Amino acid sequence: MTRLISVLGSFFMLLGLAPSIYAQKSSIVQRHDQVLFKSGEGGYACYRIPALIALSDREIVAFAEGRKQTCADFGDVDILMRRSNDGGQSWSQAKVVVDNGSLQAGNPTPVLDRLDPAHPRGRLFLFYNTGTASEYETRQGLGRRRGFFISSTDGGLSWSKPTDISSSVHWDRHSPFPEKDARTFAFAPGHAVQFDSGPFVGRIY
Repeated sequence: MTRLISVLGSFFMLLGLAPSIYAQKSSIVQRHDQVLFKSGEGGYACYRIPALIALSDREIVAFAEGRKQTCADFGDVDILMRRSNDGGQSWSQAKVVVDNGSLQAGNPTPVLDRLDPAHPRGRLFLFYNTGTASEYETRQGLGRRRGFFISSTDGGLSWSKPTDISSSVHWDRHSPFPEKDARTFAFAPGHAVQFDSGPFVGRIY
């Protein structure tokens, strides 16, 4: 329960909200409020699309889009990350984990693969989209959206090179099936999930 409250409290601080969170028997849990990504600070006009994932009882990783010039969905958009090693009481400085130059990298969608025996500590995946035009323009055939992932085996301290999975997860006019052109797609807002039982155990969606 304590871990859940800590994670929930941290997530609401990402959004700039301050909810009242109650523990069992209606006793109010002491809260340590922090705004992790504040628009207008850190070289970004706006932060959007937050995502939060707990790697353990103590390790939490927070992601957000950093939109440099405006709050618009398309433009110069990076993905930033902050880490906590004490259950959300303190956080590292923001670090850019995906930079697509002057174009967009967004929709951070994290998931922890806990079932790969090669990585007993877990392997953290971050899925994201890039775009060469706004989603509206892309639907008009004027740009292209793509999907990538990076991964980390040390809790987000270091990351792999990007892997392009566009053709595996989405059909557009550039795919082998142009007649099934869906034009645009987005992984988030939201989180990926991994099944830990049943016929699809281990799969990430």
